[in-house]
Amino acid sequence: MNTAASIFYYTSRFTLVAVIETVALFFLRLYRSSLSDEKYVSNEITNIELKMGALLTAIKSNNDSAIEEILLILSKTERNFILKKGEISIYHSSDGEDMLPASIVGHIMEKIALFSRK
Repeated sequence: MNTAASIFYYTSRFTLVAVIETVALFFLRLYRSSLSDEKYVSNEITNIELKMGALLTAIKSNNDSAIEEILLILSKTERNFILKKGEISIYHSSDGEDMLPASIVGHIMEKIALFSRK
């Protein structure tokens, strides 16, 4: 094989690999941005569900001060915030320890169940 043919051979292969890698990188970034958008929309849906839950709870309680307080607190709920470096979620510390134990969640759910039976 002469030098011109070998240069063309390796150049064409390198160009093909570069094009494939560029296209793959484009679609990887597109996938990553779509995941971010999906997380944002999911958080907004959660915000709406929290507000509706607060409204229903306040209506069932027939307590005007509770209605006002619950709606004020839950209307200020913001779920789309930026985590600090080293944090993986609002429920876990940087060392991986669970900051919201299951016992607390269970206790809250029991209180909600008792309240909804009244």
